[in-house]
This record gives sequence, structure tokens and C-alpha cells, in this order.
Amino acid sequence: MENSSKLKLSTRIIIAVAIMVSLLVIDIVTKLVVHNAFNGIEGSNIVVIKDFFWIHLTYNRGALASFLADVSWGRIVLSLFSIAGSVASIFFLVKRFNNMNPVMRCALYLFIPGCTGNLIDRVGLYNTDGVIDFLRFRLFGFFDFPIFNFADICLTISIFVFFIWALFFDKEKDDELEKQLTEENK
Repeated sequence: MENSSKLKLSTRIIIAVAIMVSLLVIDIVTKLVVHNAFNGIEGSNIVVIKDFFWIHLTYNRGALASFLADVSWGRIVLSLFSIAGSVASIFFLVKRFNNMNPVMRCALYLFIPGCTGNLIDRVGLYNTDGVIDFLRFRLFGFFDFPIFNFADICLTISIFVFFIWALFFDKEKDDELEKQLTEENK
């Protein structure tokens, strides 16, 4: 019986690693394909859906919507945040893997490759001037959404899941707080 549960755990860990590595590979490959297809020329683009969606090469020197792009130390700070986010998430996932809620586990499966994918760009592995972004959308015919990449999609979904879970579904935390309050009132 014990060997069976260990096998299941090891299989789940292998699947987790395969998912995260696959997402990271998708991010790396899509960035490099776009970068190489446009010969690294920032601003190059292809219209996919007229007036709505383009593949548009840009290098984000900051974070979301170019946050910290205009300061010399921004790339270093954002790299440190990416390293800290990746390391803390991996540590948390490994430490609590067996007891973690599957929804939170999946959110970490997205968060870790998202952080790592953008970190790879920030540390200059591809010899670019920033994070390779290439998905451009114009919403409602006038609003240009900030250009993003696959890692950004992974990060956004994971953060959304974390917040929704924390706000509406984290019953364990609510139950623990209620238990503490009840004990304090005795």
C-alpha cells in the first residue's frame, strides 16, 4: 500500500515537472521564433486579424506596461523579484506538494514557468534589450492593450487564480481563524 501511494506521488511530481517544463519551453520557443522571424527588429509586425490582433515584436525593459523601464536599476530589481518568486514558489510547492489544494498547485504550475520565462529574458540570455513581447491586441477599436507574451499569460492566470481562491474558496484559513477566535473567547 505504501509503495502504491509513493508511486502515485512520484507520478504526480513527474507530471508537475513535465507541465512546468512544457510551459517554459512554449514561452522560450514562441519568443525566439518571433524574435528570429523579425531579425530582432523591434516594431516589426504581422497583422493576424485586421484592427484587432498583431504579432508585434517589442522588448519590454520593465514589467507590466513597462513599469520600471525608465530606470537603470529596474532590470536588476525585476530580475531579483523573478528569482525570489520562482524560488519561493518552488520551495512552497515542494514542501507542501502532497497536501496542497490541486487548484493552488495548478496555479503554481503556471506561476513558476511564467516567472522563469521572463527572468531568462531579463538576465540577457537571448542578448535582447528586455523581455520579448509580441502579442498585441486592440480592444473595442481604440484601446491598445499592453503587448505581452506566453509567460505573461501564465503569470496572469496564476495570479488571478490565487486571488479568487484566497477571496472565495480558502475555507481552511477561515476555519482556522474562527477556531482561534473561539478559543480566545473561552
